[in-house]
Amino acid sequence: MNRLHMNIVMLESEVYSQITARGFFCDSVDPLTGCSMHSRSGSRYSEVYSAHKLLGYQILEANGIRMTCNKIRCD
Repeated sequence: MNRLHMNIVMLESEVYSQITARGFFCDSVDPLTGCSMHSRSGSRYSEVYSAHKLLGYQILEANGIRMTCNKIRCD
């Protein structure tokens, strides 16, 4: 586990502890796996799909790799 990922996990853990101690639900997405860190999830979080749905970005695929395309850069 690299140092940057460990820093993210430690910060997330502190935020999670404070929010759940107040009785609120909290979950995060592990940036390495795309999976939930605290709840059971049936699927991974896809930033490409989310950018498409939320921001209207075009989805491109090359050699099986999906990516988003901002209209300003793709036109």
